[in-house]
Amino acid sequence: MSAELATEVDAVHDEVMSAAVLALYRSARPHLHADGGRELDGPAPAPGLVLVPTGDPVAQPALDHEAAARPGARTEELERFWAACEAS
Repeated sequence: MSAELATEVDAVHDEVMSAAVLALYRSARPHLHADGGRELDGPAPAPGLVLVPTGDPVAQPALDHEAAARPGARTEELERFWAACEAS
């Protein structure tokens, strides 16, 4: 959220908005896949590869490397995340 937008939101934020946001959060279903990676704590039956998008501004390469290490997958870093979609 930009500083300008945060200023606009802050100007209209009140107890009613807070209550609405909390009600929305509390009504959400639990994440069905929250425990989905637990079975990846040991070696995989076949070699794996995790592509790590280092050029993506929201990527977290350290988490990708950590996730790859759990089942013993190798990693390959991609400097340009959208390279596969870009025209040559």
